[in-house]
Amino acid sequence: MTDEEPSWLRQLKALGQPQGLLTYAQVNDKLPRAMVDPVEIEAVVDQLKRSGIRVVPELRPEDVEKFLSALTEQELVRFLVRYAYQLTIGGRGTYVPGGDNLEDPILMRLVNETVHRALDQSAAGAQTG
Repeated sequence: MTDEEPSWLRQLKALGQPQGLLTYAQVNDKLPRAMVDPVEIEAVVDQLKRSGIRVVPELRPEDVEKFLSALTEQELVRFLVRYAYQLTIGGRGTYVPGGDNLEDPILMRLVNETVHRALDQSAAGAQTG
């Protein structure tokens, strides 16, 4: 590979950075159609791992629980802050440019509910831990 990363690899890293993981399906969706060699695909997976992104077969709720429970308190806080930041960035896209009106109120509500759930879980974990 050249020194400059292809756009599909940058997209994969951006997609995987907030959670620290991607599913194989997510990786396959971003790979160029011509990339079918298993050795090349494994090299991409290795590159993602070196970037701190794990690739898992399927993202199930128990996988997420296992991932989160393996984190130290400091790592969990860092994860939740990055997650909330990514949700905030997503939420910004719901506003009409240059105004205060919502372009997508349903998405904004989903973003707000998700942030509150994450914060509630973080607070509950801090109280029991």
